[in-house]
Amino acid sequence: MTTNLTTTERTRRRYNGVVYGCYAVGIAAMFIGLTFGYELLGSIVYLLGIVAGSASSLLIKRLSSVAITDERDKRLAERTSFLTIRIIVTVGLAVFPVLFVLDAAGQYTFTPLVEGVLYSFSALGLLWGVCYTLVKYVL
Repeated sequence: MTTNLTTTERTRRRYNGVVYGCYAVGIAAMFIGLTFGYELLGSIVYLLGIVAGSASSLLIKRLSSVAITDERDKRLAERTSFLTIRIIVTVGLAVFPVLFVLDAAGQYTFTPLVEGVLYSFSALGLLWGVCYTLVKYVL
């Protein structure tokens, strides 16, 4: 089955491919650099990929009459973001109380990594709550 795409849809897909391709190259370079011991090179290419993706996104929005995103993309991003937050909250609510009990019983000791994850989860939850409140009542 063939699908007839409009010129606008093809252009939108090409622009998205350029933007996300830059991001993908940067992220892949970071992982490859970390895997093979080229952390500095991976970090430099990562930074360049992210800057190129962000710059191309801004330029496309400014210079092109074709919108990169539409209401379908916005709804997908909303659903994806909500699912991500739900998974993080569910995992945090299930795991961390158990770890606190085990720590109190002397069966587990929090490592710096686990403490960092706990603080990161907490900061993300607080940030989400602040953003939710701002969007609901202020913006």
